[in-house]
Amino acid sequence: MKADAPRWSCWNLMPYPIVPILVGMAGTSAMALGATSPAYSFSPYGWGENWVEWLGRFATGAEGVWETTLGALALTWAWWVLRPRKGQPLHGLVNMPGTVRAMAGAAGADVHDGMWSGIRQFTWALILWCLPMLALPPILSNDSTLYADAGWSYANGYNVYDVGLAYLPGPYHDQVDKLWAGSGVAYPPLSILTAWLCDAVTGFHPYWGIIAQRIPVLISVAVMLYVLPRLAHSLMMTRFSEAPGLDCPSEALESRACFAARLAVWLGVLNPLLIVHYVGGAHNDAPMVAITVVALYMVVKKPTLAMSLVYAPIVVGLGMAYKPQGGLTAVAVAALPVIFSAGLDLQVGNGLMRLRRAGVLKQVVGRVAVACCVTLATFALVCVVSGLGFGWTKWLDLMGKANTIAPMASIPKLILLFNGEPPWWPVFTFWWAILSAVVLLGLLLFVLIRFADRPISAVGWGAFVVVVAGQSIHPWYLPWTLALLGLAPHTRTQRRWLFGFAIVFFMWNTFQTAMWHGQYVPEG
Repeated sequence: MKADAPRWSCWNLMPYPIVPILVGMAGTSAMALGATSPAYSFSPYGWGENWVEWLGRFATGAEGVWETTLGALALTWAWWVLRPRKGQPLHGLVNMPGTVRAMAGAAGADVHDGMWSGIRQFTWALILWCLPMLALPPILSNDSTLYADAGWSYANGYNVYDVGLAYLPGPYHDQVDKLWAGSGVAYPPLSILTAWLCDAVTGFHPYWGIIAQRIPVLISVAVMLYVLPRLAHSLMMTRFSEAPGLDCPSEALESRACFAARLAVWLGVLNPLLIVHYVGGAHNDAPMVAITVVALYMVVKKPTLAMSLVYAPIVVGLGMAYKPQGGLTAVAVAALPVIFSAGLDLQVGNGLMRLRRAGVLKQVVGRVAVACCVTLATFALVCVVSGLGFGWTKWLDLMGKANTIAPMASIPKLILLFNGEPPWWPVFTFWWAILSAVVLLGLLLFVLIRFADRPISAVGWGAFVVVVAGQSIHPWYLPWTLALLGLAPHTRTQRRWLFGFAIVFFMWNTFQTAMWHGQYVPEG
């Protein structure tokens, strides 16, 4: 038997190890049960489904907190136990000794069957972990109720950017968090149109219209599961076959590429943040992530000028029409072909200096400028053609209203908490907003320069900067970062900090949300 061939459990249903897979399923089941608590519904009438209300009797008070918290802990443990262990970690490739040249055309080689022995495990785990959540209320966030209400406004001929949430009486009016009622949304047009389609599929049912917001998420996760391992495998093969002076035996290269594919799926698809906040919470970040990784895959598989400067940037523009931060991917799709041909992506470098020494700096900058123009033009065209326009830009500052640990948004809130609103408050908020924007743009520029010779790392760490230095830090912002950084070489220290931050933040957010979430408890 080959070392990487799957061993089958006595049930003959799935590859081993079955224990963490079932523990993870128990974890998501507990979290899904906790979400049925009436305290998670913003309507005084609860979720409006008798069977959900019956389940909610087992998830009230401290019971719901323990179910949610212990469920998250079980899921995190199961995910960590399933991490890939075979082969050489990606960070070990950074300074590997020279070997024999990879076979010509290795970048187009078929994926070895051994790659799927691990991915089959992850696929079964993904399916079983998601199943308990599919028909139950959104987990740890009610944003899907906002999507449903925005879709209801669109269905009735109103632009939610103009009239705000909960403007119309209807099936989702009572479920809108009073914090956001009357405000518009900062979601670009494709998010609104997708929410409307999900509502329409259920006939605008007050409960199933909210649950249907998971449909585009499930499609997106399936796309990621298909694309990410192939993208990671192709990236690894291309890094070695294109880099001048770097040789690698075909067998060893295939083994490392297969490990990279398994790592990409484990980190980019199977992680608890994606399971709970994309599938469980039905967040509309998922289509943006799926579309942007598809754009990367298009360029890696066919790195032509037209693909990297026209077709892939158009796809990125469509992803941006779900969430604006997706536009960062235009940097990677434009620069990847040049970076690979110069052999710069494999080793850790120092950004712009390496591009300058390699003589490709002007070429990379020019290509990125063209790709960004195409991406922005596509995004603008979608906004105009949709009929919704650019009204979402008026509501970008609303993200700071959410109570998160974002440093730049937390300081003004602490001042209000301890000092009230001082006379100089309007002046302070004006200059603080400018300072926050400068800090965010400065950090983003630093990351793009520091990782200019590694475009996927640049976009991945850039996405992380947007999360940490933005107006709010939400756990559903992190899966995009994890998916991108799972494709790129990084050091052991970077990996430990990233994994540690993701795990600690996931558990902390789960506990604090379970403790303090909920506005209404129905009488009787």
